[in-house]
Amino acid sequence: MTGEGLFAALTDLLSRQNQLIIQLIQFGREELDALKNNDMERLVAITRLQEDAGQQLAALEADRVSVQQRLAGELNMDPGITLRQVLPYAGANKADLERISQELQENYARLQDLHEVNRLLIRQSLGYVNRLLKAMTGPEGLTYTSTGQVEGAKPALIDKMV
Repeated sequence: MTGEGLFAALTDLLSRQNQLIIQLIQFGREELDALKNNDMERLVAITRLQEDAGQQLAALEADRVSVQQRLAGELNMDPGITLRQVLPYAGANKADLERISQELQENYARLQDLHEVNRLLIRQSLGYVNRLLKAMTGPEGLTYTSTGQVEGAKPALIDKMV
């Protein structure tokens, strides 16, 4: 594949990565709705979709790195070159690469923001569940006195966890 063909392949790979990121943003919004509505079935289904899209994204990234390394070889540059370093040599693909690169950066930032909100909601929900469990089952780490009585025990709402 020639330099121009490699730039076209790079443009295609970045475009496909961008589409997956957009899909992950949509999944993140659906995850947020599922978290707000406490819809665990939907949350599990969305998580599976996110995992699949993440695997596809990882495969595309590996392909992108490979194409970029091949470009580096053709341009006699370091194999670890960045997109910004190869852009001056992109010719007819330069405008598309710049546009897609910018879109990818913006969409990735959106995805990170959404992921952070969802992560905080999950952490908050987990904290709430843990507080409820402690209230229902009593404190952990109790010790027994020499008479066999539990020291410092407050009665739990539920005596056993099932």
